This record gives sequence, structure tokens and C-alpha cells, in this order.
Amino acid sequence: MGVYNKSFDYITDAVVTHVGIFPPVEYTPGKPLPASPYITDNAMWDTGASLSAISRKLIDALHLEPYGQAMVSSLHEAKLEDTYLVHLLLPTMDTILDVECTLAHTDDYDFVCGMNVIGYGDFFVSSFEDKTSVAIRIPSKEKVQL
Repeated sequence: MGVYNKSFDYITDAVVTHVGIFPPVEYTPGKPLPASPYITDNAMWDTGASLSAISRKLIDALHLEPYGQAMVSSLHEAKLEDTYLVHLLLPTMDTILDVECTLAHTDDYDFVCGMNVIGYGDFFVSSFEDKTSVAIRIPSKEKVQL
């Protein structure tokens, strides 16, 4: 089980961490993934996104090909868009295989972790004493009630 904690000395408007992104490969249980991941310190965690999203820069760097399609809704429209398949190394050092993501329509982040990633575990955000603290735990260990 992996746990990741990050603290800010202020209330942040976005939770941004590092992640590693592997191109999709056939995986054999018990053996390490054969490729080195692309590491970025610019992955934003977004509980409002159903699917994760990847930047055009990373799609090109990893030579990703479209995998499927998904309906993507924004404030102004909904449209069918290509999806891409990646393996994701989380800051907890756990790897999630087969993460489907769409093209990120922003240059602000290299990767956006949507609910298809966050849903693998527990994601906590606290603003105690006007300082943001984040905890990520994969897999979920227990039901948390405040």
C-alpha cells in the first residue's frame, strides 16, 4: 500500500504532484514494466473530471496512438474525442495499468488525474489553519467519516 502526503503553506487552488507515465505495454504479473516512465512534476488532480487527460506534448513524446473514443463534456459542448491508453506511476509509487485518458485542452498541466485514477484509493484534502494538505492512499484501507 502506498501513501503520499503533500503540504502547502497556503490555500492552493490546484493539487499538483509528480507522476510517471508509461506507454501501454503488455504486462506480465510479477515482472517490472520494461520501459522507464516519463516523469512529470506537473500532474493536476481533478475530482470534477471523470476521465484523466494527457497533454499533446506527452502524447507526442510517448508516441501514443488513439485507443478508443469517449464523450467529453465541457461548459459549452459535448463531443466525441479520441482516448489514449497509458500506465500511470502514482506519487505513492503504485502503478495503475490501463488508464484511459483524453487529450488535455490546456497547456497548464502535463497530465490530469481524473476520477478514473482517484477512484483507485483515498484522496483527502484539508485546509486546516489556512494551509492545504493532501493525502493519497492506494488502495483504500478503510471508510473515512468526519
